[in-house]
Amino acid sequence: MRRRDKLKQTGVLKTNGSLMNKIFKVYMLLMFVSCVVLMVVFGIRFSSVYNSQARSHMNDVTVAAETGLEERISQIDQLSVSILINNSVQKNLKEINYQTLVNPENTSFQTEKAAISSEIRGSVFNVPGIVSARIFSLDNVEIVIGTSGKRIKADDITKEKIYDQNGGTLWADDEENGMIGLYRAILSVDDFKPIGYMIIECKNSYFSEKLQSVPSTYKNRFYLLNNDMDIIVSSEKNMYGNSFPLETRDFKNVKIVKDPSTGENSYFTYQYVNNGWLLVSTINVGQLWKNIGIALVSVLITFGIVLLVSLIIMRYAARVMVKPTKKLVDSMTAYQEGNFDSRFKVESQDEISQIGMVYNQMADKVQNLIEKNYTLEIANREAEIEFLKMQINPHFLYNCLDTISWLGFSNGNSEITDLAVALGKFLRASIKREDYYTIKQEMEVVDNYLFIQKYRFGDKIEIRHNIPDEVLNFYIPSFIIQPVIENSIVHGLEEQIEKGILWINIQLCDNKYLQFNLTDNGKGMDEEQLKQVIQNYSDKNKKSGIGLSNVYRRLNLLYGEACEFHVTSVAGEGTEVTFRIPVMQVPGNHTQNEI
Repeated sequence: MRRRDKLKQTGVLKTNGSLMNKIFKVYMLLMFVSCVVLMVVFGIRFSSVYNSQARSHMNDVTVAAETGLEERISQIDQLSVSILINNSVQKNLKEINYQTLVNPENTSFQTEKAAISSEIRGSVFNVPGIVSARIFSLDNVEIVIGTSGKRIKADDITKEKIYDQNGGTLWADDEENGMIGLYRAILSVDDFKPIGYMIIECKNSYFSEKLQSVPSTYKNRFYLLNNDMDIIVSSEKNMYGNSFPLETRDFKNVKIVKDPSTGENSYFTYQYVNNGWLLVSTINVGQLWKNIGIALVSVLITFGIVLLVSLIIMRYAARVMVKPTKKLVDSMTAYQEGNFDSRFKVESQDEISQIGMVYNQMADKVQNLIEKNYTLEIANREAEIEFLKMQINPHFLYNCLDTISWLGFSNGNSEITDLAVALGKFLRASIKREDYYTIKQEMEVVDNYLFIQKYRFGDKIEIRHNIPDEVLNFYIPSFIIQPVIENSIVHGLEEQIEKGILWINIQLCDNKYLQFNLTDNGKGMDEEQLKQVIQNYSDKNKKSGIGLSNVYRRLNLLYGEACEFHVTSVAGEGTEVTFRIPVMQVPGNHTQNEI
């Protein structure tokens, strides 16, 4: 509470609900403008929308009627298929054809007819609306299943047309008798050659009752037209058998046309049925528009309720939207006051949560940087303490070395003079404690160290350099090469009987990195020794050591993941220390390391 009061006083947080009130006021303004615009647009667009809904209704009803018709057509078609493949029909029809061929005088075939009739009678009368099914042999021997009264008249459908369909269906209508028929050739299941044909007859009421039962809020009228545009089935009984009075080609997208039968404007549309017939659907425009007044009142009442509920919901939503912002401010304030573990709890993927995630990442980086700097400071202090332990009054040592150098010069002993000078330079460089040297400066330190070691080991140790001139002016951490060389001499070459060689190679890689390879042919290490060395220098909790451990820790603290450090060794063959660091043209700046 005290922190929030302080923020209010400093202007960081004005009032507890200011942002929420702003959101709510903006929403109310938008709602007011929206209401005005909607009321204007609603009157203009209502007619268009209502017409669109009428068209949608027409299409839905027409599709429903079409589905019902195709269901009836499919029932008859499936019946014809079951007759076509029936074993008894196939067998007895072939027998009739054979007997007719070998004994033309035989015309009764009562046994075969009875067998066929008995086999398919149940299937025929299982479909309501079918009057009869008639099967004909190749020589027109007729088998009748059902009533033998009225028969469909379709003079334009001949036996040749039926056979030409190769098992396909033909549909015909008889306006005079009010019947519809399916014609289909019966093909042998053995060689697919015609062995006869069938006619399935049904009343047109079988289809019209399906049209009359189509569910609809309004009174739709349906007309089923044949290829001659004659009405073969209609939901209006007085229209059956007449030619359709309008041109249907413009009805596909629902069109308002004056209906000749009623004299009123009506919506018209059509759909083709899968057997080629055309289904026309129509509804009077007045039926759709008579409830406009009620619809308008209902819309206005609904709109008012929605507006009121929206205001309530928006008030609550504003509180919910502001809540994450408040949590983010609280977390930032706690971090500002020193609670570096304070983080924003991300619970969604909205913009506030994204800001919170960025804040968390920033806080993590800052905390990591603080910890890294703290660790580096401790390491520097430890190194400084270790160095102070070894320093032992440097001015006194300088004076002693100058005295030794003067005595050597006075007595004509140049070796003592050179050794004292080299030791003085090395000691002076180690005491200066500069953080970064150029490679050229670092190699001068190395040369002074090796010059001193040469007096100790003589020709027993040979140093070989491979350092291109292009890398000499790049900066590296000071005293980063000398400890590795000292480690190679002390642990690899000193105890070796034969001559030892130490290779120093420095290369520029991809204009981004400097790679250092320091290789000796000393006694090397076996796998267990190498494993122990790697464990010692890579152990973060181990603070002692001024050799490989010191080099590894300094590189890791300065460069982090941007550096690499490896030690490889083979017992009896030697050891190689390799490390790679980013190029540094300015001391301490390796963030932009590409040349």
